[in-house]
Amino acid sequence: ISGQAARDVGSAELTAVRAAWAEIANRHLAAHAAATGTAAVAIDHRSNKDRGLDEQPTVHEGGAGLIGHADRVKLNKEIRDRNARLRVLRAELQQEGVAVEQLQREVAELERQRGRIEKAKRGRAQGRHRGALAKRRRVAMATAAAAADAQRRVAMATADQVDTRAEMIAQLDEQIAALDLKIRQLQGGNSAAMLSGPLLKAAGLGIERRKLADERARLAGEDPAPRKPEPPQAEQKRPRGHKPKH
Repeated sequence: ISGQAARDVGSAELTAVRAAWAEIANRHLAAHAAATGTAAVAIDHRSNKDRGLDEQPTVHEGGAGLIGHADRVKLNKEIRDRNARLRVLRAELQQEGVAVEQLQREVAELERQRGRIEKAKRGRAQGRHRGALAKRRRVAMATAAAAADAQRRVAMATADQVDTRAEMIAQLDEQIAALDLKIRQLQGGNSAAMLSGPLLKAAGLGIERRKLADERARLAGEDPAPRKPEPPQAEQKRPRGHKPKH
């Protein structure tokens, strides 16, 4: 027929007849279920392969008393038992699949929680690191400020010492100038007067002046001036009748 093999045409016609018969049977089965209040039963004319089932199909048993009928009944029972076990295994596998999916979701949630915890830990670690850096920075700034303050106090003390030393040197200069004036006044008389008390007083003033000059040189950081030989002191008058000891 139209270039097709008779077998293919016959198979197509048989499939169409089975589909029509399944439709008629299912309509009457549904009506019966509605009338009796039972669960509806439906049949499918397609093969297990066409329906996507992995169950083993049963064989046609034929009428009772036919040759091989008992063997076919026994075979169908074994097939139905295997299919039943297969359905149980499939249901268990489906449950296991659901459990695996649940575990996968739980693992994913745990991974997300772990990621959040790790991120929080890193944030806390960075915060502690920043805090430690800030603390070290504050310590360094405080140390630098203390050092600067100490340097400022040393500079002020040094300046005060310099001012005090300068003031003392100025006072010593005034005292030395006053002594020089007194010594010149005492040495301004005649020779007879120089052999008396003014000479002795001038000599004492000269010693005091040298001490003041040495103190001034020390404060100014200079070497003391070389000492000049002291002027001869006036010989004291010996009492009459005194003989020098030899």
